[in-house]
Amino acid sequence: MPTQAPEETDILCENCGYMLNGLPASGNCPECGSNIDLSVSERFRQPSLWESIGDPRPKWLRFLLTTSQIIFHPKRFFRGSTSRGQVITAHRFAQIHWLISSLLLGLAAWLHWDSELRSLNLPGWVSPSLLVAMPILIYAATVLIIRLAARLTTWEAAYRGYRLPAAVVLRALY
Repeated sequence: MPTQAPEETDILCENCGYMLNGLPASGNCPECGSNIDLSVSERFRQPSLWESIGDPRPKWLRFLLTTSQIIFHPKRFFRGSTSRGQVITAHRFAQIHWLISSLLLGLAAWLHWDSELRSLNLPGWVSPSLLVAMPILIYAATVLIIRLAARLTTWEAAYRGYRLPAAVVLRALY
């Protein structure tokens, strides 16, 4: 018989996932022995710089700093970030990256195909149309793939008996 998945409000051990409900923060996890304070203290997990409220730095700088943290120190970033929070701010962060990557990939695809299109003697409007259409198609494909990945991840977690809400999965993918 599969074990019951923990509820959204349950406190889980940061190291092993054991339920810590009702245990004092000053104690140790009965399963693995790690300090419970690591799992319940807000000083170890905080929103990213992008999501920080009251940070005096401009939004564009926080975007660049968060991006560099994810690229150059992914383990540190994800070990210190929160899994719950507003999905909309993470979604905005992702949309900016999707837009940038769609423009770059669309331009690269157009540059590769443009020389081939010239040899086919197509009408003059085809090449500029593809220059506009490629980034749009790539952006739409990216959004669809992310949504599919989130649904499949949530479905697999439920199949295995884990409670992994779709909002948490989407936030992580964003």
